[in-house]
Amino acid sequence: MTSVLLVLLSLLAVNQALNVPFCFAQPRMPKYLADVQRLEAQYKRLEAVAILDKVLRENPNNLIALWYRVRLLSELEQSDNLLNDCNRLIAADPKAERFRCIYTYRAIVFKSQDEISRAIKDLDRSRELGQMEYQYHVCRAECLQAQNKLKEAIVEWTAIVTQNPERAHYALFRRSTLDEMLNLQDKALADLTMALKLKPKQTDIRWSRARLLEQLHRYNEAIADYSFLIQLDPTDETKYFKRGKLYVTTGKYQLALADISKSISLDPMPSATIFKFRSQIYEKLGNNALAKKDLDAAAKIR
Repeated sequence: MTSVLLVLLSLLAVNQALNVPFCFAQPRMPKYLADVQRLEAQYKRLEAVAILDKVLRENPNNLIALWYRVRLLSELEQSDNLLNDCNRLIAADPKAERFRCIYTYRAIVFKSQDEISRAIKDLDRSRELGQMEYQYHVCRAECLQAQNKLKEAIVEWTAIVTQNPERAHYALFRRSTLDEMLNLQDKALADLTMALKLKPKQTDIRWSRARLLEQLHRYNEAIADYSFLIQLDPTDETKYFKRGKLYVTTGKYQLALADISKSISLDPMPSATIFKFRSQIYEKLGNNALAKKDLDAAAKIR
């Protein structure tokens, strides 16, 4: 009897560590759940959801499968149609002891429906239960931003930076946006720089820093960021155009000409504006013939 109890207790500890609701009548983890967890660990969430959909078609009352599906779809930002599912899980487990953070997931649903007050109410319930994990902070930050409570939203992103190192780069990126909205450009720049130290190849963060550096007239640093982006993807005409404009600003006309010409060559339908812009560069370089040729090319584009 003692050995059986020890086995059951060990299984309970494993299930709690994995956030898997435990049932003494079914001590072994079902195969579908093991497959779901494996796919989730591989960031193949849609494949995991497909498995759960099949399980729920066969047994619509499988609340464990339903909880996993709600959680995965919420993390995939596909939560619009999950309100009834969340309500079912809360009715079965009002204290969120089995289905952890379910109030947060319902709050995400309410947020997607622009019902911010109801979302905040559910988030408060999550906080009462001590269930303030990553999705909680993200949802509360976005709700607070929707209410124009930007400083309070920053507090939530800061909590992620300190508590979730693996997601700190994203929280810093989102925090930088709020910094800019509060006209704290230097702080926004510091956040973006810190985020890039964590994820140097994160292109959306690099784009944002390049743009902000340009706004702050720190052109050479912005050029360096655009150069890094070009190294990551040398087929994007926009990056050459952005860097070319900064080369013009800094008086480096030959480098500007090379970038703008590259941008034109990569763009299947270059605009009249870019030909006019290159015409101006040719004029700066004293090549009036090519300047006129580009003006003529611009005139032919409707």
